Amino acid sequence: MNIRPAKPQDAEQIFNLIYSSGPNAFDFVFSENDTLESKDFLRSTFETNLGTFSHQTHFVVEDPSLDSNRNIVASLMVKSKDQLTRHMLGDMRAILKFYGLFSALKVMIRGLKVETMIKPPVKGRLYVGHLGVSPSLQGQGIGKLMIQKAEELAKDKDLSHLSLDVSLQNPNAERLYQKLGFEVKALNPFKYNKHGSPKVPDHHYMEKAL
Repeated sequence: MNIRPAKPQDAEQIFNLIYSSGPNAFDFVFSENDTLESKDFLRSTFETNLGTFSHQTHFVVEDPSLDSNRNIVASLMVKSKDQLTRHMLGDMRAILKFYGLFSALKVMIRGLKVETMIKPPVKGRLYVGHLGVSPSLQGQGIGKLMIQKAEELAKDKDLSHLSLDVSLQNPNAERLYQKLGFEVKALNPFKYNKHGSPKVPDHHYMEKAL
């Protein structure tokens, strides 16, 4: 397996992997009408230089044994506190560009609600997100490979910890992170679920000292 920085042309292969890392939260924030809308936002914004969801914040894992048009098998996003303002402004521009002013305001409000649970990274931490692995390759060490890459990136930035959030509905991922040295630091509930709508699960916030 090979890990490399993502490129705009990876969008068609990677957007479903990113979506798989948190479908309920993505749909809560980015779907005005249906699931396809949040996927379309992730795909189109990945191709740009705008914010958290752009290719510039992501790495991909390639399987060299597969054809080049289907060889991306995992996704990884990293960000740190020093990038927050740039990412926030980029996210706002990306949302305005995709949704238009009226719908964008509603998307941003829903995004702020999710941030009460999945909080921005704090000082000294490299935040790891959008960890998605192709279903056929899960359990084969790709998650460990991506965390090792994140550790290298954190050390290059002289950061002392990795941090991430994991859904309580994904106990397998949480067990993996614990095996890799992460500890649960907080239970962050989501307080904005509405009756009859798709529910966003509560999350554990986890950290690993480097």
